[in-house]
Amino acid sequence: MKSKKNRIFMVDGIPYRFNNSAFKSCMVNYGKINNITKDKTMDELSGKLGVTKDAVNNWQYALYQGSKLVFNTDNTLTYGENKGTWDLEGDLLSLRYDTQNGTLERDFDVIHEDNTALKAHKTGKADGKTTTFSGTTIFYSEDVIDDVKKAITKTIGESVSTDIIEFTLNKAVLGYSAISPQTSTDGKRTTVNPDTALLPPDGNGGNTFFTSSKGRVLACLDFTIKNTDRNTLNTDKNIYSFSVNQDDNYALVRGYDLNNKDGQYDLTLQWSPIAVNGGEFTTNDTTNKLLDANSSYEIKVVGVVGFEPENLTDPFELVVQLKNSNDETESFLYRVE
Repeated sequence: MKSKKNRIFMVDGIPYRFNNSAFKSCMVNYGKINNITKDKTMDELSGKLGVTKDAVNNWQYALYQGSKLVFNTDNTLTYGENKGTWDLEGDLLSLRYDTQNGTLERDFDVIHEDNTALKAHKTGKADGKTTTFSGTTIFYSEDVIDDVKKAITKTIGESVSTDIIEFTLNKAVLGYSAISPQTSTDGKRTTVNPDTALLPPDGNGGNTFFTSSKGRVLACLDFTIKNTDRNTLNTDKNIYSFSVNQDDNYALVRGYDLNNKDGQYDLTLQWSPIAVNGGEFTTNDTTNKLLDANSSYEIKVVGVVGFEPENLTDPFELVVQLKNSNDETESFLYRVE
């Protein structure tokens, strides 16, 4: 258990929407003071944020992602593996750091509501060019993050929604292999028992077509998605995506690819058993699925997660990201035990 007297700021958005993965979530740590000039700057920052400077190594992970944002006393910062600088002027905190996609710049206002927090400006820069980030990004203190998380976390069987998509998580399992969705008899393909398709074998055998390499694990997902829009939705248009948090590990769920052990960027629905409006499952033979308006689809899919769990049976969190009618992404959190 981490002491509550050290208030660490963490990223959250309620609802948490984003298009740029660099700002999904992060956490804050304050370095030790080694210089009088730097001490004054850190004094100002810690004073604005309402935290003590001795809150050094009591790190707490954020709501949706395990990447860390660390403020150093020499005005440098790290965000996961990325490096950059921070600057405080009045109540405006500016962050600038390099990523694989270029140099990003974003400003945060220090706000004082029920609890001290940081709120990101919607407008920032990517490689010097002005850009707009969708949604709201806020840092909350460690004092309230557990209550915030508890209030929004869903469990298996519960539904979440945007204004165009309703989503229900039916099942989620981590495993190193998963049973093929089909069997072949006399040259004909048939869907296997949908209760076992695309799930790890339970000791009763089954053709484990899907297998993860070391350092990775499979996410076997069963969910129902309903199109509540007036037009057809295409799963190829990134209308949903997933990531997994477990035991301080975090990774996106990527599409299974026989030629790439890390998977491809988007989930593929090829080989996925799909049932339309409560009907029988049939195996999908394309990488995508068109979702008719006012129709529901139960989908079973396997993806690759880029870490190896210490224990497959440990609880984990599944972050579900759904598009809305403004082409923004809203995030929802499920706990799977």
